[in-house]
Amino acid sequence: MAGIYERPNRNADAARMRGHSAKILKTVERVTWDDAWYPRTAAADGSHTNTEGKIYTHSQSWTVIAGFAESERAQTALDSVHSHLATANGLKLSAPASTVTTRNWAACRTTRRAPRNTAASSCTSTCR
Repeated sequence: MAGIYERPNRNADAARMRGHSAKILKTVERVTWDDAWYPRTAAADGSHTNTEGKIYTHSQSWTVIAGFAESERAQTALDSVHSHLATANGLKLSAPASTVTTRNWAACRTTRRAPRNTAASSCTSTCR
């Protein structure tokens, strides 16, 4: 955002955006770092303390790509991806695999509103 404000010569607004960005970066680093990687969600998905779903590829890559990770932590997060998620066939999305879910998938069902072969065909999921 700061760069957008600089073009019409709104330097005060650009400085304000840089201040907000710095606060966000500090908060991300303080709150989300989980010893060797970034968790997937604030609900502890992707925590080193979990027995399943400890580490997720996208949490590490996007934190680094977006510039939120400090250089040392960025390297540590990417090293963790390599250590935990790299295989001979490419990267896994997460590890170890989750076998338990809190969502009641049996309650989910799909209903059709129109015959399958019509342009008006659409599915509506009743699972939320």
